[in-house]
Amino acid sequence: MPKPGFLLPLRVEQISEKDWLLTAPLQYYSALLDRILTVPAGFVTDFASVPRLPFMYWFTGGLAQAPAALHDWIYRTPEVDITRSQGDAVFEEAISARGYWEARSWFMWLGVRLGGWSSYKPRSR
Repeated sequence: MPKPGFLLPLRVEQISEKDWLLTAPLQYYSALLDRILTVPAGFVTDFASVPRLPFMYWFTGGLAQAPAALHDWIYRTPEVDITRSQGDAVFEEAISARGYWEARSWFMWLGVRLGGWSSYKPRSR
């Protein structure tokens, strides 16, 4: 089985204080899902929405932009047919694939598991 990882680099342009526009597709191979996920050019992300609590932001803020953009797309695009728990697991997988410390990827995963429910758009059946 191939290793998980990004197949195309993250290319973005800042369009507001917090929003970034993908100027090219972002591709990621997920071993967990055994498929390639493609975030299209034109998708808008705010990357990781980390609370500005001192320790939390120091530990996780401003990191893992490509995994965060991928996670935003999974959460906001019901037609990709990925459950919230799968999306969160792919987020952790993508952070780990970028070589971040295991405790940091787990902590970021925990943040989306605890706080991401309000942003997830489930697929309507």
